[in-house]
Amino acid sequence: MQNQFGNMRLIKLGDEWQLGNWRFMVSSNSILTDEQQIAKKVAETIKNFPDPTKIPEKAFCSNTADMLVDKLTQIIIPSSVTSIGDSAFSGHGNLTQIIIPNSVESIGNNAFFHCENLGEITIPSSVTYIGNGVFDYCHKLKEIKMSESLLNAIIRKKLGLNSNVKILDLDGRELVSLVTKVPPQASRPREPR
Repeated sequence: MQNQFGNMRLIKLGDEWQLGNWRFMVSSNSILTDEQQIAKKVAETIKNFPDPTKIPEKAFCSNTADMLVDKLTQIIIPSSVTSIGDSAFSGHGNLTQIIIPNSVESIGNNAFFHCENLGEITIPSSVTYIGNGVFDYCHKLKEIKMSESLLNAIIRKKLGLNSNVKILDLDGRELVSLVTKVPPQASRPREPR
């Protein structure tokens, strides 16, 4: 089967790298690796996606991806992507910014689990499904922008948000000032026999 990414070239544009419509930044604070080597590894990961419209489960997960891929600091997902798989970016301690396009309709469970340096994120109004634990252990997450309809659809789901996270609509208006984890439904009392 022909690779859907064809012969895309990895290009350096200022501080960013570009592979087709994918744009990303990497951190090279290691003596053992250089920025170009890291960028090539990220590009290789993207080129190996079986379906270019889906970021596969654990695609950039720091537990399964090459450690070089863990050096991603910023990523702009192209508008050809419609879904982000479970644990896709899980464990990325260096990821500070991710831009999700309006084409994305679903975000899987734990997609950004333990992305401890992610400070803010906008979930576009095109998203109709968001999994559980998406932001668990995102300690520096201070702001999430999302549509009110999505908020209403997911408010009872466990998002793993810190208690100081503000939820804003896409215009920046605060929807919920304090979000706490919703405990599981209490079990019903047993009926007498």
